[in-house]
Amino acid sequence: MRGISFAVAAGLSVLLPTVTAAFQNEPNGFRGIAWGTPLAAVQSQMRPFGATPAGQDQAYVRTGDSMTIGGAALEKILYKFHNGVFSEAFIVTQRGPSNAAALIAALRAQFGEGKRPHRSSDDYIWEGATSTIFLTCHSGAHPCLAFVQSTAALAQQDAEKAAVAARAKKDF
Repeated sequence: MRGISFAVAAGLSVLLPTVTAAFQNEPNGFRGIAWGTPLAAVQSQMRPFGATPAGQDQAYVRTGDSMTIGGAALEKILYKFHNGVFSEAFIVTQRGPSNAAALIAALRAQFGEGKRPHRSSDDYIWEGATSTIFLTCHSGAHPCLAFVQSTAALAQQDAEKAAVAARAKKDF
């Protein structure tokens, strides 16, 4: 009986989702727009950015947005509204090592050390129950890229992609 209980417990631990702990100062949105806010509620602040590739969400820029984070000068901040609600901010720094260092320092000061999947590069991940943040900075003339996302929206998008992939398998 004891072996069966252990087997059941082990099986459940694999099947149940892992609990993601909050990270330091985990945000519930970005720059005053909470995750899940309908586009219609902030439409007057947003302007469409570029063409939208098929199957992707329209990107928007926010009028009057400050183009700095910490001491990092930003090239752009794009806002995305998956299924009509705020789900992601995409941040691109201006090129240069001082902007990379400033953005890394600002995010680490605000959110803690983060996980570093590749110790040899400046990639960071902060994962929480509400928000997920990805930061990648490469040396040289490349800008840093940061994604500040709703964890729930990210999971929904992953599930949608998996469903599309499963349907596509039938084509082969």
